[in-house]
Amino acid sequence: MSSTLSTRQFIEQRLERLRQAPRSIGQGRLKRVTGLLLEVEGLQTQIGGQACIQHEALGTWIDVECIGFDAGIAFFMAFDPVAGLSPGAPVFPLDVPQRSGKGYRMRTGIASLPIGPALLGRVVDGLGRPLDGLGGAVWNNSIVVPTKPNPLKRTSVSEAFDSGVRAINGLTTVGRGQRVGIFAGSGVGKSVLLSMLTRNCVADVIVIALVGERSREVREFCDSI
Repeated sequence: MSSTLSTRQFIEQRLERLRQAPRSIGQGRLKRVTGLLLEVEGLQTQIGGQACIQHEALGTWIDVECIGFDAGIAFFMAFDPVAGLSPGAPVFPLDVPQRSGKGYRMRTGIASLPIGPALLGRVVDGLGRPLDGLGGAVWNNSIVVPTKPNPLKRTSVSEAFDSGVRAINGLTTVGRGQRVGIFAGSGVGKSVLLSMLTRNCVADVIVIALVGERSREVREFCDSI
């Protein structure tokens, strides 16, 4: 009788250890959320490494990227809203098997947005995900652009740029290759001027990055041009 009991206890102990074991390779846990900064413990990764946090309340995943470390704690920044996350949420590295109710699956990393003809006429978010309702984006034939161009190989600014705005052309002429900043208070027409430049300037390709704009203003800007 005692032998049967000890065997049962041995099996129960082993089962309990299996229940507490990580469900994935290198699984971590969310320890703290401070604003946009996420602190994760128990996950081995590197600077720039990507992972995903299971949002159990919504049944979704939040993609994150590692930005630093401190005494065994990895700091992550999220690509998606983190509202509703709670401490202890599982954090999985990408490109490794993850166990779920439907078996094991694998989430792939977020590819960098390529530059190429496929982007012409499209509206995408910062991760290259389409926002224009034109279907999934398949970025083929991308053009490889060096991340750090040699400053000695840049051509000098010697040719005037036709901005399409007569006030700029006549009073504050800009040149091709020149960087220009537009500084003004809120509500005085910076976005309007940007839309005028977009519609009227002489250029083969125009790339617009609306960083920090309100969602309403993004829609209005896309409709106005």
